[in-house]
Amino acid sequence: MMPPPAGGVLLRKRFELEQVPSKVKCRIAGLGFYELYLNGRRVGKAELDPPFTRYDVRTGYREYDVTEYLQPGSNLCQISLGRGWYAGNYSDVYGSQYASYRHICKAAMRIFAVGGSTICQTSEDWLAAASAVQDDSPRTGETYDANLLEPASWTAARQVMPPGGKLFKVQSAPITTQGVLNPVKSWQEKAQVSCYDFGKNFTGKVKLKVRGSAGSKVILRYGELCDKAGNFSQENINWYVSQGKFQTDCYILCGEPDFECWTPAFSYHGCRYIQSTIEGTAEILELQALPLRSNFAEIGQIDSSDNDFNKLLQAIKQSLVSNFVGYPSDCPHREKNAWLADAHLAADSMLCWFDAADHYSDFVDAIFDYQRPNGQLPGMALGSGYGWHWDFGPVWTVAPIMLAYDCYMQNGRTALIRRHYRNMKKYLDFYWSLRKNHLINVGPGEWKAPPENALLNAETVDSALIYFCLQIMIKFAEFLSKTADIQLFRSRAECLQTHLRPKKPSHITDLAVLLSCGLGSLEDAALLDDQIQQDEYRANCGIVGAKYIPRALAEYGYIDTAYRMFVQHKYPGWQWMLDHGATTLWENWEGSESQNHPMLGDAAAWAVRYLGGIKPLEPGYRRFCCQPQFPQELNSFSWSIKLPGGKLSVSWQRQSDRSIELNLTVPPDCSAEYAPFSVHTEPQILSPGKYRFHLLPTNINN
Repeated sequence: MMPPPAGGVLLRKRFELEQVPSKVKCRIAGLGFYELYLNGRRVGKAELDPPFTRYDVRTGYREYDVTEYLQPGSNLCQISLGRGWYAGNYSDVYGSQYASYRHICKAAMRIFAVGGSTICQTSEDWLAAASAVQDDSPRTGETYDANLLEPASWTAARQVMPPGGKLFKVQSAPITTQGVLNPVKSWQEKAQVSCYDFGKNFTGKVKLKVRGSAGSKVILRYGELCDKAGNFSQENINWYVSQGKFQTDCYILCGEPDFECWTPAFSYHGCRYIQSTIEGTAEILELQALPLRSNFAEIGQIDSSDNDFNKLLQAIKQSLVSNFVGYPSDCPHREKNAWLADAHLAADSMLCWFDAADHYSDFVDAIFDYQRPNGQLPGMALGSGYGWHWDFGPVWTVAPIMLAYDCYMQNGRTALIRRHYRNMKKYLDFYWSLRKNHLINVGPGEWKAPPENALLNAETVDSALIYFCLQIMIKFAEFLSKTADIQLFRSRAECLQTHLRPKKPSHITDLAVLLSCGLGSLEDAALLDDQIQQDEYRANCGIVGAKYIPRALAEYGYIDTAYRMFVQHKYPGWQWMLDHGATTLWENWEGSESQNHPMLGDAAAWAVRYLGGIKPLEPGYRRFCCQPQFPQELNSFSWSIKLPGGKLSVSWQRQSDRSIELNLTVPPDCSAEYAPFSVHTEPQILSPGKYRFHLLPTNINN
C-alpha cells in the first residue's frame, strides 16, 4: 500500500482501545525494508528487515509482542517503508532492475490479541505519504531530507497486489547494530571534503551529528582504500552499478540551531574509510560507525600462542561477520551478492565461533527458491536470477548440500534435510546428466588462483566434490530410510571413484581435493607435501585449494607443512595480505580487488579440526573425536564452544621438556574418542567430564 513517490513511504493509522489485552502480538511484512512504530516507539531492534528472499516465491514476516507498546484510548501505528532489495531504484550488471518481483513499496500488518480478535490491520482506511527518505537501495545508498520529516499532506492508502510469494515466519535472529566504532584518524582532502579512517574494514551504517543551515548537504561516500596520494578511493569496488551513485548517502539539513543527528534506515555499506563532502554551510560535529550483522550468538573462542596466526583468525572472523547481513555475501560493498562458493567454503569457520546454523538453514531455503525443474542451481542466489548461464559448476552449486550437512552436524536438527532432500537429489541428478567420459567437468574448477598458477581443467575438482556430496546424501538417505536411494548414491560414488582413481594430477588443488574427499593415496599426500615445501609454503592456489590443501596435509600428518602455509610471509599467502594492511581477507592474493571477502577463510575451522583435533562424529557433537596435532612452531592452542548441554573445550601447551599437557572437557550428553595422532592405539572412550593428559615428546607427532 502506497502513494507513488520515488522514495520511501509512510503509512499511518490511529485506532482506539478500551483496554489493552493481556497479550498482543503484531505480524508484519514490509517491502523492501520497514520500521514499525507504535505510539512513537520503535518496535524491535531489527534492521533492514525482512531478510532478502526471492519475494515472488517466499516473503518473510516477523512476529513481535507489542503489549507494552499499547495504551488504553487512542493509539498511533506508523510504518516507514524503504525500497531495499525489493524495489531499489538502480541498475547493475546483475539485472536486479529486471527481477520478476520488483514493484512499489508495500506492507501487510496485523495486530491481534492472542486468543482473541484483530485490533488493527493494514487496509484502505490507512493514510499514506512520501517520507523524508528520497531514495534508497542497499548498493547505492540513501538520501534523506530532514526538511520533509513531517509530510505536508496525507492521502488514502490503496491496496496493491502482493509480491506473489508464500508468507513465512522468519525464525532466525534479525540484523542488528553491534556497538559503535569511532574514527582512528581524519584529515581534510580539500575544502569541504574530509576523510575518516575507522582502522579496519567493517559493514554498517553511520551516526552523523551535524550543525548547519537548512538545505545544506552532507554527502558520505564509503570505500576500502586510499589512492597513492592518500585520498579516498572507490576504484577497487565501483564496477557493477551501471548508473548513478554507488555506496553514497546524503543528508539534507533542516537547520536546527543546536545540531541534527541522522542514521540511514534503509542502506548499509562495507568500508574502512568514509569521505564527507559538504555542500552549503555545515559542520560535522561527530561521525561514528554502527557495525551491522545478523545477530547470531558468539559461542566459540579460539586462541593460540602465535601472534601471526591469531591476527589471521581475527581477519577471518571480521570477514565472516561483515559478510553476514541477513545472508552470507561475497563482499559487503561492490556486489553484496550471495555467491554460493563464498558461502560454503567459509561456513565451517563461521560455525566454530557463532551459533549461525539457523541462518545458514534460512539461506539453504533461499537457494532452493531458485532451483529449476531440471535440478539446476545458479552460481548465486538472491536477486534477479543472475548466474544461470555461466558454467559455475560444483565449486559453487554444491553449497546447499554442504551447508545442510554443516548445520546438521552443528546442531543435530533434521528439518532442513527433510525439507530439501528431494531438491538435493534432483540437483545431483542434474549433474549426473552432465557427465562426459563418466566424469564431471563444468566451470573453472578453481577460482582466484594467482594468474601464473591458474587451474583450467575442472574435471578432478568437480567430480570429487560431487563424490563428496554423494557421501553426504548416503547419510541423509540412511537417516530417512531411503533404501533405494542409498544404493543409487553408492553406485554413482563408486563410478566416480573408479574413473578418478587412474587420474594422476600434479596441480596442488587437484591433489588436495582428492585427498580431502577420500579419493587420494599416501603417495598423493607425500607428493602434495613435497610440492608445498618446494614452493616455500606459498598458497599458489585459489579459493578451493585454500580450503582443501591445508586440510589434506594435516589429514595425512603433514601438520608442520600445513601450519607454515598460514604463517609464512611470502606472496601468495595469508600473512602477505596482513603485512600489506589487510584487516579482512582479500578477494585475491594480489589485493587488487575487494578487500573484504570470506572465501579464503577456512583457517579457523582447520585449526579446530587439526590443532584442537575436534571432529564431530555424530550431530551436535554428541560423539566427537579428539586427536590434536602439534606443529613445531606453535606452543599452545585452545578452542571452546558452548553447546546446549554445556561447554566443549580443548587446550594444549608445551612444557619446558617439550612434552605437552592436553586438557579436554567433554560436556554432558556427549562422549569423546581420544587418541594421540601419532600413537597407533585404540581410542579411549571418554564420558562427560574434565580430563588432563601428559604427552611425552616421543608420543607427539613432531
